[in-house]
Amino acid sequence: MDHIVQIITLVVSILTIATALIGIGKFFLENSLSKRKQLREDYDGLLLALDNTSESDNNRGNILDLAETKKYQLVVGIPEIDRGKAQYLLKQKDKTNKIYQYKRGSSLVEFSEVEDKFNFVDGFKTRWVRVIKKWGGVSLYATFFILAALPIFFWNFFDPDLEKYNHFVSQNSVESFWVTLIVWILMFSFLAFTFLNYAAKIYFAEKLVKNKIDKKALKLGVKQKVKNIVMRKRDKG
Repeated sequence: MDHIVQIITLVVSILTIATALIGIGKFFLENSLSKRKQLREDYDGLLLALDNTSESDNNRGNILDLAETKKYQLVVGIPEIDRGKAQYLLKQKDKTNKIYQYKRGSSLVEFSEVEDKFNFVDGFKTRWVRVIKKWGGVSLYATFFILAALPIFFWNFFDPDLEKYNHFVSQNSVESFWVTLIVWILMFSFLAFTFLNYAAKIYFAEKLVKNKIDKKALKLGVKQKVKNIVMRKRDKG
């Protein structure tokens, strides 16, 4: 009977955590796809507005500027990013990784248009402070992860004779035990991944600040801009 209770505890706990994680993952995936779809619709709407706006309309320049911003947001897949940051990310050698780094570490950095680079916000500018915060986050993650896993993988060590289980059930109920167990696992799992995410943000922000600009792509971009200016002048002439 004792072994059956332990097996049921293990299976139910794992299924509960798996269901919760799948639900959370599905929510964020659907939210991301919804934002991407909204960006596409906004950009298409602005292009349509441009087609129906005459050259003499005073608002055409504003619509064109907004369309350009939406275009860059759509390219990098980040709705809130401004054009300068998006252009900077697209200059990088490994654009895909840099865009991902920005998504993960953007809350810890700020973009300097004068220096054309990302810098850390106050509280993260000093290296040793970042080291303490990052490894502190990792340590807290490990601590809370062990606490969350304790009733799943270490129940035999924690309560080998089921004394604590029997005592709890005798004072409350079997249902209360399961509720307490599930809340325990979810609470410490949430705390564990919160601190892991915090440490990951610092890691990706450090990578983002150290980015190297792809000089070849930058030169091509400058040449293209010059070419566009020359073509505009020719069209006007």
